[in-house]
Amino acid sequence: MIDSQHRFESLNAVSRLAIAAFAAAPLLISAPAQAQGEIEEVVVTAEFREANVQDTPIAITAVTAEMLESRNQYNIYEVAAQAPNVTLQPAGQSFAGMYAYIRGIGQYDFIYAVEPGVGIYVDDVYYSTLNNSLLELLDIQRVEILRGPQGTLAGRNSIGGAVKLYSKKPGEEQGGQVQLSYGSYNKISGNASGDFTLLKDTLFARFAVAAKSRDGYVDMLDYGCVYPGSGVPTMRASDGCKTGELGSQQYVSGRASFRWLVNDDIEVNLIADVLNDDSGAGPAVLLYNHKPTATPLCAPDDGNPATPLVCYLNNIFVPYGPNAPANAINDPYVNYGNFLDMTAATPTTPWKPVQMEPISQLDQWGISGQIDWQINEDLSLTSITSYRTYQNIFNADADGSPVAVSMVGSNLDHWSVTEEVRLNGDFNDIVDWTLGGYYLDQEGIYEARVDLNYANLDFVHGPDITPSSSLAFFGHATWHINDQWNIFAGLRYSDEEKDYTHRRRNPDLSIISSTPGVPNFNVGSLHLAKDSFADDRIDYRVGTDYAWTDDFMTYFQVSTGYKGGGVNPRPFFLVQMKPFGPEELTTFEVGFKSTLLDNRMRLNGAGFFNDYTDIQLNLSACERPAGPPFNGVPGAPCAAPRNVGDADVWGAEVEVEYYPIESIAIDASISWLDFEYTRVDPGALTGSSIAPLDMVAPFTPEIKWSIGAQYTFAPTAYGTFAARINANYQDQIYSTPTNDTYNLIDDYTLINARLTWDSPDEDWQAALEFNNITDELYYLNLFDQHQTTSVGQVIANPGLPFTWGISIKRYF
Repeated sequence: MIDSQHRFESLNAVSRLAIAAFAAAPLLISAPAQAQGEIEEVVVTAEFREANVQDTPIAITAVTAEMLESRNQYNIYEVAAQAPNVTLQPAGQSFAGMYAYIRGIGQYDFIYAVEPGVGIYVDDVYYSTLNNSLLELLDIQRVEILRGPQGTLAGRNSIGGAVKLYSKKPGEEQGGQVQLSYGSYNKISGNASGDFTLLKDTLFARFAVAAKSRDGYVDMLDYGCVYPGSGVPTMRASDGCKTGELGSQQYVSGRASFRWLVNDDIEVNLIADVLNDDSGAGPAVLLYNHKPTATPLCAPDDGNPATPLVCYLNNIFVPYGPNAPANAINDPYVNYGNFLDMTAATPTTPWKPVQMEPISQLDQWGISGQIDWQINEDLSLTSITSYRTYQNIFNADADGSPVAVSMVGSNLDHWSVTEEVRLNGDFNDIVDWTLGGYYLDQEGIYEARVDLNYANLDFVHGPDITPSSSLAFFGHATWHINDQWNIFAGLRYSDEEKDYTHRRRNPDLSIISSTPGVPNFNVGSLHLAKDSFADDRIDYRVGTDYAWTDDFMTYFQVSTGYKGGGVNPRPFFLVQMKPFGPEELTTFEVGFKSTLLDNRMRLNGAGFFNDYTDIQLNLSACERPAGPPFNGVPGAPCAAPRNVGDADVWGAEVEVEYYPIESIAIDASISWLDFEYTRVDPGALTGSSIAPLDMVAPFTPEIKWSIGAQYTFAPTAYGTFAARINANYQDQIYSTPTNDTYNLIDDYTLINARLTWDSPDEDWQAALEFNNITDELYYLNLFDQHQTTSVGQVIANPGLPFTWGISIKRYF
């Protein structure tokens, strides 16, 4: 747990200023009077039917497409900046995956054996894995972020909450747009969308395309070239000492939507989308380097060319920070990794050396269909069917150094089929109810080249096949006791199954007979080993809301959720092949929603307590086989997920939107969260000086806030100008469950701005945007290997430095 003193110290001068501005917002009503701006109604569908967000008893952040653009937000993870108690981050060296946490609950492991903790939905279609969830916001109508367990409303793996994206429907607006942009790091992007009527009042189509190309912002340097005489030879420099870049992006995506109004009662929507992402590996830098113990490969670091490169690890400089020597480059955006293992081939390892490319590729497509049938005035039926598939290939030089201590090349294939049916009814305007069923069938295949020089291991992990299925039945009802008071309740039954087949082979696909130098440690013994998991459970939601006036509502609810169990995907021994069960959450939440000051302010808040049990954590110490060398000796390898902890989580959230005058818009949010373990089993969260019960969940800031303001100038003969500035603060977080100073990400504040011009006839728009104006150095993630392996390194994924961009848009 982050100590209580830090809870207040983290509110630095900028934090206090932002909170003061937030608290003082209501005082701005004394500003000079002009025509008053008003809060726009936001319609959400969190409870299976359209409703004003202010009338929905759930903590929801709802953001429109116009607001996303004004905040310079084009990817799903960027939306979290203004959402309290929400953390969405790109996943390390893959541009396809995402770490997602809401209220301290989520998932950071991409492998198919474990499940997400936050549900991701696009047009009510569930994205069941983390690997394809880092979505660009293509032709989006709105985004809804639901906080708290959605076990009844959304089902499995929405234990922390859910993020729902809704695209624009054909026929709801005429015409289209074309936009071109250019910016920092040679960023060139464009998008276009158009709405077409194929058959008057009956059949509509909408098409959207987008493309982006951007250079990387982390330079890959040849260490032997930069530091001649270090003993590390020059590898493959082609541009001076520069060998490449990390963090580059190249993708093309498209979506086609069709809407058929069969008659007054039946509507059919079909959506097909495709994405080809051919990006480079994600940005990564070496932040810390220390080899705690010599590896069995190492002779003295004598400069002899025959000495394995891994032996030079102690000599490698970090390029930036307090651990960098005086003659270091002193650049935080430099990487010495070369994705190359030059270990010489031997009769038993003929597949050496190993070469990988710094890539992160994703090819995916999907199709979905939704049928809405208004059976009669009080009864409607909805069916949503989908098929999705993707292949994600990414390589990681996981040590960030030239000695190829740890390299992993991953290849993931996945497909899923879903079907959801909902029957909505209204009984005499007294009870609104929903009954439904949901089915998911999916299969994931994971294969990886695992080259771990520090452990003298080089093998092919997989293809590990993970088929799974889930079946659920649910119901939800709201009883309108009178015009002010409602009571609601919901129930969901879920049944799920998962199988896992392990495969371990040599890189030439031959059977592994032994692990060199380590008796009784033969990853080949896991070849074709199988494991399985099955479970069923019931989740519920019950609560009440009361409208004290037309503009002020309070609610109280108790709700549950769970994250599905699975099997250990990374066993080192057969005895470590054990399934783990689901983790469970019960949340008690009280909240309010208000519209104040003649519809010029929206002020919403919530407080909650989470009873979080059977938390899934990775053990660093667990079962080992009998006999040498591990019998009775600590340190046998282990990375087994198990149910090993419980926690109490307290938190509070406030969001405000305010229009003091017609030309000024202000929005702000703030959240506080206190995560405290009440139980941690032995073997979990070990290897740190921090006591396990004092640790917190990863990617869980204690304090988080944002504030933004927009001013729209009076129209002129040359058009209309608007200026906006946003600031968002994130408290310090840990990047792994085993908290340590080596995986502590410092707090940071990011400031973005945008200037927009609209032509007098509103046919043209131009915008100039600035992100990270103060050029803050901040990290999205830290990969801490200083304790868990003999690598002794910490790799960081830095966020973008200061960038600018200009865009031109034409409406038609």
